[in-house]
Amino acid sequence: MAPDIPHLMAVINPEIFCEPEARKAVRRVLHQGLAQGDRLAYLKAAEQAQPREPNALPLEALEQVSHFQAAAQAAPIQEHTLVLDDPGEPLEPVYFYLLDDLEAREGWRVEKLVDTVNATPGSGLSLDLNRRLTQQQQDVAKTLIQIHKTARELVARWQKWRTQKQQLEIYERSRSSELEVREAALRQLKRQWQKEAEDRMITPEPFEDDERAFDFWLTHSESELRQRMAVDRGLLRAELNLLKLQVNGVRPQLQANQESGQGSNASLVTAFNTALLELVLLVAPLSDLEQAVAAGELPGTVLGSRYRRCWPIVIISLRVRAIPERSNRGGYGYRGQVELRFRSYAVNEEEFAVLRRELQRSEWGDVLGVVEQGTARELETLLGELDELLLENEPTPIRPESGDQDPNPFAALWSCLDWFRTEPPAAQPPVLIEPLRPDKDLERALRSFALIEGRVWCRELYQQQKRWRHLPGWDD
Repeated sequence: MAPDIPHLMAVINPEIFCEPEARKAVRRVLHQGLAQGDRLAYLKAAEQAQPREPNALPLEALEQVSHFQAAAQAAPIQEHTLVLDDPGEPLEPVYFYLLDDLEAREGWRVEKLVDTVNATPGSGLSLDLNRRLTQQQQDVAKTLIQIHKTARELVARWQKWRTQKQQLEIYERSRSSELEVREAALRQLKRQWQKEAEDRMITPEPFEDDERAFDFWLTHSESELRQRMAVDRGLLRAELNLLKLQVNGVRPQLQANQESGQGSNASLVTAFNTALLELVLLVAPLSDLEQAVAAGELPGTVLGSRYRRCWPIVIISLRVRAIPERSNRGGYGYRGQVELRFRSYAVNEEEFAVLRRELQRSEWGDVLGVVEQGTARELETLLGELDELLLENEPTPIRPESGDQDPNPFAALWSCLDWFRTEPPAAQPPVLIEPLRPDKDLERALRSFALIEGRVWCRELYQQQKRWRHLPGWDD
């Protein structure tokens, strides 16, 4: 599924990105879900969210107001839409010019979030796609069998790991400061020790009494349990990555089959040769906060670690209604209509981490839909353990301290928030306290500065596309 970023952002920070009348419902669903340990709390709260309307106030008016008045929070989003409809112009240069322009900007980071295609059934492109799918059906069927096998093995290993985790909790309770809790845990462990001794016909010798034998077993059995859990956790991570790799390999074919019936999409007409394409890019521009401090717009204290810094991001979506044209070499070129939409936000590190995590969970929702129903129910429960299995021991995002380092802090954040790692990182990340607290003190001014930056860059990218095509802009 394509991630609904506007609704997700409205849940991550409802005070800024959600309409006032929906904030109470969003907070209630989110707080209840987080209190119950529901790992899908954000996605469920997004159903109640109403994203803020873009361009609520003119950008020029906000640029004249001090950041300490936090006026940008009243109009936090900039959005522009450019529709290009020229049947004679190829569509590929539209995307690659945009991509080259973004990647050429120093310190900017670009990531592709969505890349989908859908063709009219019976069209030349659709027939070619179906022919390729037919050729791949046997391989896909084999892969699906392997996916189901991997999923069942994953569930079995996860259940074993969860049993070990519950056993470890007993050991931890045996050291509790509460007498009743500690004694109950010790009685439970002693019964387990006696059962193991009877099964192996082991006596307390050469120890003087049972207590010394039990203490010896207690220490060594906990150590062995922790070692086994570490090994099993590594195997779980590897099997989860394997499952994701297998599902991503067959998902395009499955999605094409599921969407081959055009449904209610009026753009796909059986008699026409048309295709729909969608691309979504997440762009993190370079922030000019240091220059603003040097110019006296903000005090130098905002650069310290005491305050949470915000950075602008721009979401760029391309929706294409194309007329595929087959070349002599058998490939396809595309002409038709493309809609470019630019939308800006400003997020701090915590919000960006939650955004990436929730996009990951949304992706795993697609993965669960591929495996058989019974196994999917087990995996849906396993989804609650994904953070502990996959995101444990993430390194703390690195902030640049000197000019010779990467000037964009998102560069470090991008690398440290990889969704599925095969090697556990060395450092431990700061613990997220959720729901995330709202801005306070100077953080409101930092947010206002980043929001205006995001709106400026959103407008600049939009105008750049118009200038490249010699279209009139605001200054003309």
